[in-house]
Amino acid sequence: MELNEKIRKLREIHQWTQEEMAEKATLSKNGYANIERGESVPNIESLEKIANVFGIKVEELMNTDENNFIISIVNGYNGDYHTNYYHGSNALSTEMDKLQQKI
Repeated sequence: MELNEKIRKLREIHQWTQEEMAEKATLSKNGYANIERGESVPNIESLEKIANVFGIKVEELMNTDENNFIISIVNGYNGDYHTNYYHGSNALSTEMDKLQQKI
């Protein structure tokens, strides 16, 4: 089951409309609908909001299969961080190749 399908099923279990879910997660209606339809990939902040609405951890929300990854890169000098979500090992491998080239 894909992430967007899991989010939709959890919402349906709670018998919430997409509008209600978007409001609970403090997301725009269109933005939430795009996530649920699989037309956009939620960033980590949106994933946290959605997971909080369902009362679960982001890891549990994303545990749709073994091919999902969250990567956080922390800059130790100034504490900045950047988080990305990758679906599938090919996307992760491509990103790792890009990072190797930068190093």
